[in-house]
Amino acid sequence: MEGTKMRFIALVIGVLIFVSYGFSQCPIIPAPVTFVTAAGQFSFGEDIAINSDNAPSGIIDYAANRFTNTFGIRVVISPSAKQLVFKKVANVPTDYYSINVGETIIITYSSE
Repeated sequence: MEGTKMRFIALVIGVLIFVSYGFSQCPIIPAPVTFVTAAGQFSFGEDIAINSDNAPSGIIDYAANRFTNTFGIRVVISPSAKQLVFKKVANVPTDYYSINVGETIIITYSSE
């Protein structure tokens, strides 16, 4: 169980790292306006399915490389994947982003 918890923490950090790369050429990630934690646990297991629709340019290759080489997780890329989904939104501030972790991880963003 301890290994699962450490793997989960490493995966969350990995998600934040590749989000920072994909959404900004600036090395500084803006601090979130709000940060809410909820009870529960989330685990990818042996692989992660990334939805290729609406993914920022370059993020799929970066994420696949990072998940595979850093965490040993096999990456499946598909337009119908439901585990990690990107949604581009309009009418929000530049560099807006939101990460919602539930049954699906949804990364909403305004600019690449």
